[in-house]
Amino acid sequence: MKYGLIAALALLAGTAVQAQTAPSDAAPAKPVKEKRICRAEEDTSSIVAKRICHTKAEWSAIDGAQENSVDTAALQRSNQRR
Repeated sequence: MKYGLIAALALLAGTAVQAQTAPSDAAPAKPVKEKRICRAEEDTSSIVAKRICHTKAEWSAIDGAQENSVDTAALQRSNQRR
């Protein structure tokens, strides 16, 4: 009976230690790093293309800005012809 009591106390002590260490095991995870997408951009003054890398969100913003500037230039040209 003495050994049963000691075993029960050891089991409870082990459970208490696990309960205390559990929150430190659940440390905040590192943020997921976005994958970078690289494109080759040709420069008219060079034979070698430049390699430019951005995330998907950055490329979407760049492409959107370029589309807007092309649309604006087309509107300006059509207004000048009138």
